[in-house]
Amino acid sequence: MKLCSVYDEAFSAYGRVAGGVPVEALLNAVKKRPMGAEPAYFPREETLHAVTEFESWGEAFFGGLPYELGYCTAIRAGSVEALVWHQGSGLYAGAQDFILPLALRADMKDGVVSADKVRLFRVPAGVALEVYGPTLRGAPQPCGGETRVLICLPYATNTEFTPAIRANAVDERLIARNTWKAALDRPVAID
Repeated sequence: MKLCSVYDEAFSAYGRVAGGVPVEALLNAVKKRPMGAEPAYFPREETLHAVTEFESWGEAFFGGLPYELGYCTAIRAGSVEALVWHQGSGLYAGAQDFILPLALRADMKDGVVSADKVRLFRVPAGVALEVYGPTLRGAPQPCGGETRVLICLPYATNTEFTPAIRANAVDERLIARNTWKAALDRPVAID
């Protein structure tokens, strides 16, 4: 699968490079977080919220709504077997270069996306991205070595939640608070 750059015009369908975002201090804090053997995601990390340089920017980015600063880690690239989406944009920035698998929600049919519709975007270390809310996204993958990726989302996203009523097929895809899952018709290998 071809690896694209977030600076390619094709990325504009999924998000934008968010220039001027003060993520340096946050990325320094993310670099100090432990690295496990398996990929892991931490939806809210208090040590990141203690970094005050981002506070007013984050408040403006989310229009005054509460948000959470979390991160994910991965030692080696693997394959992506599912994608998720959220209501509301997210901000991503890596302490190292990383690969972000993305697809359009419009490409999902009955909860499944063809692996042929997934695009892999290389994100340089320190570059902040806004990924639009309805964009389907996979777990960030390392480029060669390990990666730690800052992820800023609306508050409580990806936390435990079970709705009282599941009225339709989209409700059945809700796997956590503000997190819906789309299956892939086959895994997408990250080389």
